[in-house]
Order: sequence, then C-alpha cells, then structure tokens
Amino acid sequence: MSMSNGITRLLVALLGIPLILAACYFGKIYFLIFCLGIALLSFYEFSQFVKNKGIKVNIWLGYAAIILLVSNRYAPFFDNFNFLILFVVVISLIELFRNNGSAIYNLGGTLL
Repeated sequence: MSMSNGITRLLVALLGIPLILAACYFGKIYFLIFCLGIALLSFYEFSQFVKNKGIKVNIWLGYAAIILLVSNRYAPFFDNFNFLILFVVVISLIELFRNNGSAIYNLGGTLL
C-alpha cells in the first residue's frame, strides 16, 4: 500500500523540522554531520537523476570530494581552490581511461 504524496511530505516535515532545529541548537559536530548527510544525499539523488540520461557519475570520487569540502569548512586544513583544481585534474585523468559512456558527460555530472 503506497502513501499519497501529501502524507509523505507531512512525515518528512514532522521528522525533518525537529532534526534541523536540533542540529542548529547543538551546533558544531552535530551540525557538521547534518550538513554532510544532506550533501551526500543530494549528490546521490543527483547521480540517480543523471543516470536516466546515460551519464555515469564517478560516485566514490564525488563522495570523497563532498566529505573533504564540507569537513574543510568545519576545520580548515587546505585551500578550497587548490583542492578543486587538483580534483578536476584527477577526475579528468580517471575519465580519460574509464571508457564508460561519454567522458565529457561523466566529468560534467561528477563535477556538477
């Protein structure tokens, strides 16, 4: 038995709003974990959307980049610009030898 769209939205709101408020109230590491979870879930959702268009996102490198970028905002240990340049070079080299669909589309999907 499937739930209607309205009931699903209501359940998400009833669970999500207290979770957001708790993460904001307790702050620091709890807020970092909350933001990391949202970022990883968003990247997963996006990768599933583009999968329908035939784009094969490099999911593990995307997850690693998200974890590093979000955690770097909490405790800075590298410059974001240098990391992004390095990430683009690494992902480009990997896509060069991956031979899995269109390299340009895969690269664009991962970076987006």
